[in-house]
Amino acid sequence: MLCFAEVCDILCVSRNTLYSICRFHAIPCQRISHQWRFRKTQILQFLNNESE
Repeated sequence: MLCFAEVCDILCVSRNTLYSICRFHAIPCQRISHQWRFRKTQILQFLNNESE
């Protein structure tokens, strides 16, 4: 599992941009209580699909 800051670094986006992406479910993520969680394999797969 990756934390929010790690995903920001991987995607090279700001925190506000990633919040927007998560709210519109444009990236695979889960919200647990007040925290967003990301699976590393899903994020890497998302990046591979976007680059094709």
